[in-house]
Amino acid sequence: MTPELARENRIGVTLMVASMALFICNDSIVKHVGQTMSVPQLVFLRGLGATSLIGAAIVLSGAWRQWRM
Repeated sequence: MTPELARENRIGVTLMVASMALFICNDSIVKHVGQTMSVPQLVFLRGLGATSLIGAAIVLSGAWRQWRM
């Protein structure tokens, strides 16, 4: 295995662990907040949070520059 491939594998593993940790946090928050909020409100807030995270990732990665109007 080349050093570059090993580095890419470590990055992939790290991102996978981070995504699973975020999934656990999201699940815990939804279960906690779900005790006091209705389902439509909960779905809306979850979607708003996910959209915010995806938007931030797009801006931080610079991918928005590739979009054409």
